[in-house]
Amino acid sequence: GVAGHDVTVATSGAEGLALFERGTFDLVCTDLGMPGMNGWEVARQVRARAPGTRVILITGWGVDLDPAELAANTVDFVLPKPYRMAQVHEMVAQALAPSAPEV
Repeated sequence: GVAGHDVTVATSGAEGLALFERGTFDLVCTDLGMPGMNGWEVARQVRARAPGTRVILITGWGVDLDPAELAANTVDFVLPKPYRMAQVHEMVAQALAPSAPEV
């Protein structure tokens, strides 16, 4: 695994969702711009299947993303490209940290 995490790699959104349905995942990282199924669709499908799963959207167009669109598509974090591995580790740690208790 990476930094103590077990990682499953998929080469497309459709493959990722097929793997997601067969396993148990705490976190999904998806690129926004992919052929076939884009990252927004992946995020929505993940959320429909397992609402508690955290989603990180990886994008080269981070500055153009509308916060309302992020919320509507149920993305938890955005990782802009280019990124460093340290940023990936930090964001994964944030995404998997226990949420603050609801008040």
